[in-house]
Amino acid sequence: MEKYPTIQILLNLPQKYIPKAEFVLRTYCSILRLHPQFDYGRRREGVHLYYGSQTAQEYPIKIYFNEETADFFDRLELYPLNKVNFYSYRNEYIPFLFSQSGPIFSFGPQNVIFRKDIIASGFYFLSCWHEYILSLRGESNPRVDFRQSLQYRWDFIDIPVIDVYCQMLWYAMGISLPQFIREIDWDGDKRFSISISHDIDYWNYWIGKQKIDNLLYNLRTWYKRPINATYKIIGHTFHKNLIHNPRRQLHWIKSKEEKLGVKSTWFLFGKDDFDDERRNYIGNPEIRDTLLELLQDQEVGLHGSPEAAFDVNVLLSELHRLQNAGFEVKGYRSHYLYFDYQKSFKILEQ
Repeated sequence: MEKYPTIQILLNLPQKYIPKAEFVLRTYCSILRLHPQFDYGRRREGVHLYYGSQTAQEYPIKIYFNEETADFFDRLELYPLNKVNFYSYRNEYIPFLFSQSGPIFSFGPQNVIFRKDIIASGFYFLSCWHEYILSLRGESNPRVDFRQSLQYRWDFIDIPVIDVYCQMLWYAMGISLPQFIREIDWDGDKRFSISISHDIDYWNYWIGKQKIDNLLYNLRTWYKRPINATYKIIGHTFHKNLIHNPRRQLHWIKSKEEKLGVKSTWFLFGKDDFDDERRNYIGNPEIRDTLLELLQDQEVGLHGSPEAAFDVNVLLSELHRLQNAGFEVKGYRSHYLYFDYQKSFKILEQ
């Protein structure tokens, strides 16, 4: 069997909605290690999965589509809180949008029908639609309060909804398309992979002011927590003044990873005018040279400032500062998760 089997997908949808459906289905296929091939219209031979207007034609997998869904996205609305539909799957209640009530599946002799629209639901979550609409309304400032989200209000923050939708699709394939069922691995023989990375928010967190502030705090609260405060005063005085060394600490992490046979990505700030001086290490020639020496054989990414996620000129300034310092920059990560899914990717593409 080829590594990525081709799955024939027939879309019978309004033209304006097709890019959204393809985006979601490509994402699902990437997770399930499938190669999607799309066709369009009401009927084709050899189709494995059908998504679109209701039809009496039988296909191995059919996914429910509400004719009003495409117009919903055109209206640039938030999904109504009271219309989120839940149904239990593997002992956990899973949210669905744009869907029928009742069971997730119905079954024919050789086919499975999704009664829930896992494509439109997937697009709403994958595209961060809620954040996008609030941003259009000028309500993000520039971060969205997650307490306004469907995830928070319906308490499914800890459910990996997209992964569960893929599990449902995999389950349906096991019934009606068993030829696609196989072990999904990483690098040939591994069940999963872990990517290791480090954000260098400070070169040296424990500068003089920080040590003094910490000492004063422990002295001020000593009568409430005498044992703990005494331990902190003695321990910090000894460790932060005599033992703590950022260069040695970074070298130790590298050595540990080398023994394990792994390499991580190190995300460095390119901004050099933070209010907190401890973050402005890239503007210090001595620290910059030390980082170049220690990370010369490591992958380095840009740890963008909050402003960089929304302003291409700020992003380029920070990127060029790292490049001019001698780093080959691969990858990007926003500080404090400042990111607008609809805007920030476009800025990064530039």
